[in-house]
Amino acid sequence: MDTNANFDFDDYMQEVRAYFDGELPGQIDEDIDEVFQNVVSKDIANAVEHTLADIMPAFSSNRLITFKPEGPEDIAKASAETVLVNNIVLEQSDGLTSFTESIKDALMYRRGVMMVSVVETIVPKYEEINEVLFEELVAEGKDIISINETLVDEIEEEELEQYLGQTVSAWTREYDTLKQLNIKSIPIDEFKVNSDHESIDLDSARLVARDYRVMASDIVQLGYDQDMVRGLPDYSDAGDSFVQGYENLTTADESTRAIRLVTAYYRIDYDGDGIAELRHILAAGNDSALEILENKPVDDQPFVLGVPLIDQHRSYGISLADKLQDVQIIKSKLLRQILSANERAIRGRVGLVEGMVNKDDYLDSAFGGVVRMSAPGGIVPLPADAFPQSAYELLGYEDKIRRESGGSAIDKASQENMPIGQESSAHGVERMMSAMEQLNSYIASNILHTLIKKVFCKTHYILRQFWDTPVSAEDGQTWVVGTPTEWPARQRVSTTVGLTRGERAQYVGLLTQLIQEALQLQEKGSLLVTDETVYKLIQQRSMYTTLPGTSDAYISPQSPEYAQMSQQRQQAAEQDKQMQMQQMQQQNDTLMALEETRAHARVQAQQIKAQSDILTNERTNNTKLEADLRQLELDYQKLNLKLVELNAEYDKEPVPDAA
Repeated sequence: MDTNANFDFDDYMQEVRAYFDGELPGQIDEDIDEVFQNVVSKDIANAVEHTLADIMPAFSSNRLITFKPEGPEDIAKASAETVLVNNIVLEQSDGLTSFTESIKDALMYRRGVMMVSVVETIVPKYEEINEVLFEELVAEGKDIISINETLVDEIEEEELEQYLGQTVSAWTREYDTLKQLNIKSIPIDEFKVNSDHESIDLDSARLVARDYRVMASDIVQLGYDQDMVRGLPDYSDAGDSFVQGYENLTTADESTRAIRLVTAYYRIDYDGDGIAELRHILAAGNDSALEILENKPVDDQPFVLGVPLIDQHRSYGISLADKLQDVQIIKSKLLRQILSANERAIRGRVGLVEGMVNKDDYLDSAFGGVVRMSAPGGIVPLPADAFPQSAYELLGYEDKIRRESGGSAIDKASQENMPIGQESSAHGVERMMSAMEQLNSYIASNILHTLIKKVFCKTHYILRQFWDTPVSAEDGQTWVVGTPTEWPARQRVSTTVGLTRGERAQYVGLLTQLIQEALQLQEKGSLLVTDETVYKLIQQRSMYTTLPGTSDAYISPQSPEYAQMSQQRQQAAEQDKQMQMQQMQQQNDTLMALEETRAHARVQAQQIKAQSDILTNERTNNTKLEADLRQLELDYQKLNLKLVELNAEYDKEPVPDAA
């Protein structure tokens, strides 16, 4: 591999782009049919696109980086800064798009570069004023552009007196200074670093720069004099290496003409104390006419470099193109040979006996055509050479090399759609998928540590140095507000990026179990967990998912909305408690009333029973007397009957005479 000193990125990028677009490798074998000479196996392009598609979901979280607190009293501040910086990078600055561009650069060209800076530009603001006295406009010091649709530049100074005392319509202009945070991907061919730099950490580089093309208007908006900018040479005067495609850059407007601009950060002993300090140098022009626009000391440089695979002691890494270039060459050659051999097998080779066959008839491949022969046997078929089966096995071997060298995302994508059959179990496929994920996980981890984390740390630093106005961001149902210049310096960060999909799914499952366990403990009234505990577990689970917006689906226990809902719930609980107490009181009153009624009923029942007993006794006594009376009457009747019988017997007996 080339060393830093002699490595030419321009040539390397052109070659890689040709492989990526399927233009290389070119003609390899002269015996291949011409129609197949342009057949190319696009292993590099497929590996780059599949790897990008595989690892980018890992960076889709709305909280890629978490700033660690320095102590218990710093937890709230670190959390607020985490929310604000993530929102500024990913949403306000569209950082995910810039990350995608830089990561694709790294996969293709060994490194991806991003720039984090605060830029102040002058922006004109126009206003139309109707029906106003001309003197009032002048008195207010308005910058008048036109009066009654006539440009002021086209009006002579003495002619302006004609508008005195008149009501006019005018366009005025004023300038605002707009401060913007720029987080953007830098094209690799525009980025420069000193060739002997032996690290991917650009903070220690002697020289880092961006050499690129801007419009004249862009330099004026930076606050530089318009006349000075007019004197800068065109981009076309910058030398052969900068004029490629310049015909597409020409413009009839002076403000939009292309100018070369170099923004460099150079370590040099400018003040003569023997110690090299970092200086920001802004220059416009070309090698023969370079105008220094700015030269001032700075504390930090804004560039961040990321690599997919680390190459030790280099200012670049190892790309997928480096790993798969030979694979694409060999597979392209094999594909061309296979196609050419199949074509020959389909057509077949024959021998023509000279003078016995009309050659033009034979070469005419019209369906049903006649070939004129002077005698039978003028056309003799020749045996076809069988294409060796080992060529197809070699293709499979090259696919294995591709997978092991960096193209695992291609095979993983096909394995994810493979049905589970008798010959392969779900566990076996899962193990194979995990093995395939390891390389992409390693690439994602490298990009995280070399690019993304440093972008966030530089963003925090830049905001802390230059942003003295409050910034705000929505965190679920709450708003977080902070002033960056009041933030402390931070370098300790954590993140969940870099895990494989299998690992992320495993963590999601474990966190789901913990959430369920916490909810069960809450239902039992345990003091081990609170709503804050459950919310933190849910937020942590959302960090491992690739679904956007999941962290915002739950209300934070620290939010005003939660406090309001909690208060409403407490009030509702108090009302329910009061209603329950009222219901209990009503039930108690009802029970007491029922008890009194029962007691009164028991007394009445006892009284009734006593009266009933008396009546019953009286009735019993009366019945007995009646029975006794009836018995006496019966006895009396019997006695009377007996007396009658006795009287009858007595009457029968003679009565003795008296003496």
